[in-house]
Amino acid sequence: MLFLKVLYTLTTAYDLCENNSLENAMKDMEEAENSFDKLKQQIPNGLSMKAVEHVVKGTKCFILQKMNKSNDIKSILETIPLCEDNFELGTLYGCQSAVWSYYYYTGWKKSMEYGKRNFILIFLILNSAFLTYYGDTFCQN
Repeated sequence: MLFLKVLYTLTTAYDLCENNSLENAMKDMEEAENSFDKLKQQIPNGLSMKAVEHVVKGTKCFILQKMNKSNDIKSILETIPLCEDNFELGTLYGCQSAVWSYYYYTGWKKSMEYGKRNFILIFLILNSAFLTYYGDTFCQN
């Protein structure tokens, strides 16, 4: 399934980034973006493309931050869709669960801790980057 390929490739890109293999992380990121473009042509039922796009772009921002490319992050942050309704949030939680499943061999409990810790970390990084670039002006629009 193309959706799982997108998530798996994003996960490997994230892992490569965490291991400071930034060029390889960007190669996987490009592959994930290409797969995402194909996925948009054949949207599966029960899947919010807005939420998947949020995950793809958020992962790319995480990698770019490690590469110290803040100008690129700013342009991506301007296009990251917000996920607010239950359908979109359900897709986000599904993405999170699928990614945790890729860490099966490290043990269920450990993979859950790993996923929760890093999910929160990615959220905090993106939130911080968003506020850095937009500050209070976002709330006024």
